[in-house]
Amino acid sequence: MEFLTDVTVTTLCSHRVIPPFGVVGGDSGATGQNWAELPDGSRVELKGNDEIDLPAGSIFGLATPGGGGWGPPNLIGDPAMV
Repeated sequence: MEFLTDVTVTTLCSHRVIPPFGVVGGDSGATGQNWAELPDGSRVELKGNDEIDLPAGSIFGLATPGGGGWGPPNLIGDPAMV
């Protein structure tokens, strides 16, 4: 989201380092990401629990983590279809 005024962004997110686990043999999911893009074009990677002061015109981005899988794909059927 792009901010039209100066703001302080605080994040409280999990699964940014350790991915969501799978169960019954399923693979782990993807980790999430938080970042800020400043008006000068630079990008700042943020931790899951972080705080940053952003000037107007900055963009905050958040990619939620993927969920872990359930069961090995070979038990579900054709792996290409999973």
